[in-house]
Amino acid sequence: MALSPASATEGYFQNGYGARQKALAGAGAADSRDATAAALNPAGLVHVGNEASIAASLFSPRSEVESPAFGGTVESGSDFFVVPNLAASYRFAPNPFVDVVGFTSTATAA
Repeated sequence: MALSPASATEGYFQNGYGARQKALAGAGAADSRDATAAALNPAGLVHVGNEASIAASLFSPRSEVESPAFGGTVESGSDFFVVPNLAASYRFAPNPFVDVVGFTSTATAA
């Protein structure tokens, strides 16, 4: 039996966008109640009213590479990254053609 370290952030990929989806640890795609639903499940916006949200996450990957081509072990020059998230939704009820419009923007750690 082999043991491996836990990846609470699922590596470099986020399991949710915004505070609420991160608290749900990936279940935000099924339970959409805020404007960040547009990132994982746009159909969930029908349950969201007029809303705007801003969130920021602190990401701290401890990364290094060991390679003879680099002359041994090379570590990352940065230990912390801020990952911002913006989201907004606007309802057009009782419009027969458009119910809700959503916008979300997130950055990835590089």
